[in-house]
Amino acid sequence: MRQPDPSSASTAGQPPLLGGRDFRLFFGGQFVSNVGNAITDFALPLLVYQLTGSELGLGLAFAIRMVPYLLFGLAIGAWVDRLDRKRLMVASDLLNAALLLPIPILALAGALPVELIFVFLFLSSALNIVYDTGQFAAVYSLVNEDELAKANGRTRASYQASSVIGAPIVGLLLWLGVRLEVVLVIDTLTFVVSAISLLAVGRSFNPPAGDEPTPVSTIVSDIREGLRFVTGNPLMRATLTMSALINLTTTVVPATIIAFGTENLRASQAQLGILTAVGAGCAILLALSAAPLRERLPFNVVTLGAVLVSGILVVALALTSNLWVAMPLWGLALGFTILFNVCLTTLWQQITPPRMMGRVMATAQVLSWSIIPVGALGGSLIADQTGRLDLVYLVSGIAMVVIGVVFFSATALRHPTRYAQEAGAMRTVAASAEGTAD
Repeated sequence: MRQPDPSSASTAGQPPLLGGRDFRLFFGGQFVSNVGNAITDFALPLLVYQLTGSELGLGLAFAIRMVPYLLFGLAIGAWVDRLDRKRLMVASDLLNAALLLPIPILALAGALPVELIFVFLFLSSALNIVYDTGQFAAVYSLVNEDELAKANGRTRASYQASSVIGAPIVGLLLWLGVRLEVVLVIDTLTFVVSAISLLAVGRSFNPPAGDEPTPVSTIVSDIREGLRFVTGNPLMRATLTMSALINLTTTVVPATIIAFGTENLRASQAQLGILTAVGAGCAILLALSAAPLRERLPFNVVTLGAVLVSGILVVALALTSNLWVAMPLWGLALGFTILFNVCLTTLWQQITPPRMMGRVMATAQVLSWSIIPVGALGGSLIADQTGRLDLVYLVSGIAMVVIGVVFFSATALRHPTRYAQEAGAMRTVAASAEGTAD
C-alpha cells in the first residue's frame, strides 16, 4: 500500500487531490511542453524535407527516433527507478532545450547540415525515454489512488490535444511570414517552462526512502521472465506478431505524410498543418470511443473492424489527389489505428499478471516497435526510387487488411475471450496466493 510522503504539504499526509497545486503545476508544464513538442514534430520533418527533398530523408528521420527505444528502453527504465526521477526529468528538459537551440540558429545562418537534425532526433528520443518513464511515476505520486485513471486520461488527452494545437500554430506562423527556423525556438522555450514547473512541484516522484531499490540482478531476471511470458502466451504472441507486421507495412504512411501532402495533394505549408491537426483530432475522438465501443461490441468486432477500416481508408487516401478529400481519409485512418492500439493495450492488461505489468508492457513495446525503423526506411526508400508514394500507400493499406483477416481467422485471436478468461482465473489464484503469503 502507498505510504504518505512526509515532505508533502497535503492535508494529513495524504497525496493531494487531482486539482491540487502540485498536479496543476505538473499538468500545466506538461501541456506547454507537449504543444512545443507538437510544433517541433511538425516543423522538423518539414525542415528535413526542405534540406533533402526526398521521402528517404523523412523515413530516416522517423526511424532514427525509434532506435533509442530499442537500444536503451529497458535499461533506462530500470535506471530511472534508482535515481531522483524529478531531477532526471528536469535534466531531460534542459538538455533537450540545449540540443535543439543550435538547429534554428544554424538554419538561419544557412549552415545547417541535415545530419545535425538526425543527431538531435536520436539524442532527444533517448532523453524522452527518461522523461516518459519518470512521468508515469509522477502521476502516481501526485494524486489519490482512486484518481489515477482520471489523471492518466487527462494527461493522455493533453498529449493528443497538443498535436491538434501545435500543427495549426506552425501553419499560422508560417502564414504570417515567420520563418520555419524561428518556429523551432518556441519548443526550446517550452522545455524550459516544463523544467521550471517540475522544480516548483513540492512532492517527490520517488517512493518513500524506506523502500529499497531492487538489485540489478533481480531486474535482469524480471526482464527475462517478462520475455518468457510475452513469447509463451498464445494471445500475446499473436497480437505482437500482428502488430509488428502492421508496423512493418504501414509505418511509411505517418513517416511520409508531409511528402505525400506536398507532392500528391499539392498542399501548402499551412495546409499541411491542418492535415496534421485533422489526424490528431480524429485520434482523440476514436481513442475516447474505445471504452464505449468495447462495452457494446466484442473485442474481435472492434479490433478487426479498426484494422480493416484503417486499411481501406489508407487505400482510398492513396487513390485521391484532392486535399480536402484526403484530410478526413487520413484523419480517420490514423484514428482507427489508435483505436486498434488502445484495444490491444487493454487486452494485454487483462491477460498480464499485475506483478509483471510494467516489464511485460515494456517488452511488448520493444518487440512490436523493433520493426518500425525497417518499415519507415524501406517504404520511403521504395517511394524515393520509384517516385510513386501513392503506390506505396496503396500496398500498405491492402497489406493491413490482409494481415487483419489472416490473424483473426488463423491464430489465437479467433478465441481471445477464452485466453482472457484463463488469464483472469490465473490472476485470481495468484492474488490469493500473494494474500496468503502476506
